[in-house]
Amino acid sequence: MSIPLVSVSIPTFNRAPLLRRSIESILNQTFTDFELIIVDDGSTDDTKSLIDSFHDPRIRYIRHETKKGLYPSRNTCIKNSVGTYIALQDSDDEWHPKKLGEEVALIQGTPDMIGGVFSQIEKVYFSGIKAFVPPVNYTHTNNNLLTTILRGDFYITMQALLFKRACLENIGEFDENFRVFGDGDFIVRLAEHYEFLYNPHVRVTLHVSEDSISRNKSDRRAAREQLFLKHRILYMQYPDISAEFAYTLGHAFATVREYNFGKARDYARLAFITKPFRSKYLFLYIYAYIQYVLKRIVKNNIK
Repeated sequence: MSIPLVSVSIPTFNRAPLLRRSIESILNQTFTDFELIIVDDGSTDDTKSLIDSFHDPRIRYIRHETKKGLYPSRNTCIKNSVGTYIALQDSDDEWHPKKLGEEVALIQGTPDMIGGVFSQIEKVYFSGIKAFVPPVNYTHTNNNLLTTILRGDFYITMQALLFKRACLENIGEFDENFRVFGDGDFIVRLAEHYEFLYNPHVRVTLHVSEDSISRNKSDRRAAREQLFLKHRILYMQYPDISAEFAYTLGHAFATVREYNFGKARDYARLAFITKPFRSKYLFLYIYAYIQYVLKRIVKNNIK
């Protein structure tokens, strides 16, 4: 049996009602030289029965006996894959039939500096609202996208990306310390070492459900802080981007329901020190500092 050119993987946990749609969208690709690895992260529903109903030799099923999480599951997929190129899908999203074929055609034969190719996605929210990523008519989509990504414009999603296996030698696998936003960390590391190509067609549909783990604002804020701290040295090479990211974190800690004015103060101060002539950084620092002091006074008086 020949080695497939592309390894496609789906990590899943208790998503049997939605998983069929994702699997069918992969098996219906016009490009057929791929393997499909499905990692079941300890599901307790009918996931195994659903997968068994597909009689396709390209499917490989791997099960975690206990739940490990999304990024350990992604790594299980990668460790068990053999393709020259790797594509990662989620259990509730869909691919357009031409996705793999177009992306493989774009990336084959490219120089080593090209790490991957990505397509435009359509995000469909549970409310019915739709959005396109990257936005329609967005121009900065090819070549070196590091500063774009560090700025927070994560226009590359794992579901839309096809990357070279060889890249893993430089960037490693997914960081399992992340609960959410580990995809963002992976893409930052990929962008630090490689350039990208863009397929300007909608080839992925992302379904954002109410129970999506990436929708929890507190978790997303914590994950963005984790990303910033992990790549602090890289961010500091770009003072404008570093200051704005620190300001965004400070603003989030000062305005969300679970206030943390100590962190808001510290990130606002970092932003102001980095770029001292931007008044909004100073205003946030003063506001967060005053709120922090007032909360300490109130807390001490209660004692």
